[in-house]
Amino acid sequence: MKQIRCEMCGNSDLIKQDGVFVCQFCGAKYTLEEAKKLLIEGVVDVSGSAVKIDDSERLVNYYQMAESAFASNNFRESESYCNKILESDLKDYMAWFLKGKSAGRQSTVDFLRVDEVINCFTKSIENAPEQEKTRLEKNASEYMVPFLISIVKLCCDTFVANPTKANLKNTEEKISLLTKYNYEVVSKWGGIAGDFSKEIGDYIYSSALLAWENVVLKEYKSDPHPTKEEWKSFMDRGYIIIELIQLSLNISSEKSCEKYNSMIIVATHINNSYGCLYNPSTNRYSYFRPESNILKPNNQKIYEWKAKIRQINPQFNIYGKKGCYIATAVYGSYDCPEVWTLRRFRDYSLSKTWYGRGFIRFYYAISPTLVKWFGDKGWFRNIWKKKLDRMVKNLIERGYESSSYED
Repeated sequence: MKQIRCEMCGNSDLIKQDGVFVCQFCGAKYTLEEAKKLLIEGVVDVSGSAVKIDDSERLVNYYQMAESAFASNNFRESESYCNKILESDLKDYMAWFLKGKSAGRQSTVDFLRVDEVINCFTKSIENAPEQEKTRLEKNASEYMVPFLISIVKLCCDTFVANPTKANLKNTEEKISLLTKYNYEVVSKWGGIAGDFSKEIGDYIYSSALLAWENVVLKEYKSDPHPTKEEWKSFMDRGYIIIELIQLSLNISSEKSCEKYNSMIIVATHINNSYGCLYNPSTNRYSYFRPESNILKPNNQKIYEWKAKIRQINPQFNIYGKKGCYIATAVYGSYDCPEVWTLRRFRDYSLSKTWYGRGFIRFYYAISPTLVKWFGDKGWFRNIWKKKLDRMVKNLIERGYESSSYED
């Protein structure tokens, strides 16, 4: 089959005017003899005032090749065949739809083609027969939601590999943009916005945990004597993890004990973290620990998150709820200055050495039974109070604070 194409721009839309053929795209003019030289695949009817081209067989072949390329995950080739179809027929709704799908599958974190996909689907629906419009709208919605979620997952995976402030900011910006796109899709073609929000909220949360456990915490714990710089990096990245978990809460709009508890875990690790400086002359390490400007806001946040958990589920096992059983029995409260000092000593010093952790395990193994048997006896409290008072005084002199403290 033959077809005329303009040699200047490649367009096949030529109109016969005053005895010459005029390209409707670039304006080039051809005589009848010149037009015959431009014949390519297609059937040309020049009997009337317009050039009528029948290249339906070629377009069908292009579409079949586009579908085959798409099925083989060769999305660039699939889009190329769709473009060839649309060069000849801008109203081919099937080519518009497949072009949109092919463009979407080529999206990356740095090159989102969401606007292009939505535009292609819109043109497909506009040019489709009335009986096809509803089906195409449903297909567009069913494609777009998983597509948008896949882009969110790409952003999160990039963050997990390298949990930096820059990657957090990029993730937050992309998620905000994709959430807006999702609401646009729902308003255009239907669907449930809540399903999108819940799924990406859960994926963001799981990504935050992966980054925390497999990168941030793992790297910090790889050296028992982290440098001051490594310690500060650990704290900075810990706050980044907390921010990402909070984002997952905001997006999904759910009340989740697990997510609040995870933020408590990260903040507690920050409170208990330290950096080291080795002194070769004494063969000892000096330690750097979070100061009050870090501890106070952290403890306030921990207090708020614990309160939220208690509102949601009073029976939830909150992280860090470890009882100083004997001290609590002696002083009458888990939250009092003396017990706060002892808890700091437990978390800041004992928990950092193998023998200190052994003592903690031993203490928690026997102290509940001792308190159960003798905790209400005056002689028991008097004996332990003298010992604990001296210990607390000594710890305060060594720099352990007696201000409010959250495990």
